[in-house]
Amino acid sequence: MHKVTLADLLTVNKLTVKSVILPGQQLVLPANAVAAPAVGTSAPSTPAAGSLTYTVKSGDFLAGIAAAYKVSLPDLLAVNKLTARSLILPGAKLTLPAGSVQPVAASTSAEVAGPVAGPVGTVVAFAYAQLGKPYRFFTAGPDTFDCSGLTMAAYAQIGIQLIHQSASQATMGTPVDFWNEPIKAGDLVFMATHGDPNVVNHVGLAVDATHWIHAPKPGDVVRLAPIPPKGILKSVRRFVP
Repeated sequence: MHKVTLADLLTVNKLTVKSVILPGQQLVLPANAVAAPAVGTSAPSTPAAGSLTYTVKSGDFLAGIAAAYKVSLPDLLAVNKLTARSLILPGAKLTLPAGSVQPVAASTSAEVAGPVAGPVGTVVAFAYAQLGKPYRFFTAGPDTFDCSGLTMAAYAQIGIQLIHQSASQATMGTPVDFWNEPIKAGDLVFMATHGDPNVVNHVGLAVDATHWIHAPKPGDVVRLAPIPPKGILKSVRRFVP
């Protein structure tokens, strides 16, 4: 309320964490204290809930539901007291934040990630849950990732073991003729981003035909972005039929 540390408050009042304070007792505030907002003027700690609810279906994941109803993932998590790693089960009811919009055609899984049912859905849901985590070279979670560490960790969720190197991953799975058939959710998309144009050094996970989740570079974070133009892709590999 007054934006001071507990240690400072205890020190200026010569108290300890075990001290008893009584109703009506006056405490001295540290010099860096700020005025508390007037009663009734403070912002709510969580977003307001709207009138819509959503019943979880098989293959759903939190980021997909948020995107389908045009609300932010943090707001959806807040009104339901969840975290990005919370497990949601078919049949569970979620409260949607105020401002949510009913999709024209209800398919909250396919809205963002194409075919997300089954093993591919598990892989894609894991990648969505890592959005915003920092890039760090040669890490594969849980708090930081590089590009191949992210894809390796995502596929480990369904028991598929990949090598922690993009060039090696580009030799695994089944090749996709991406010039003549669409990229699908779960496909790994490979690029040569610097140096030798024939050497793969970057990979991302497709979440639909036009978007991927990847860990781009040092100083950046895991992010959702459009898949680069086909002309600069090196290969696409598929691991789940």
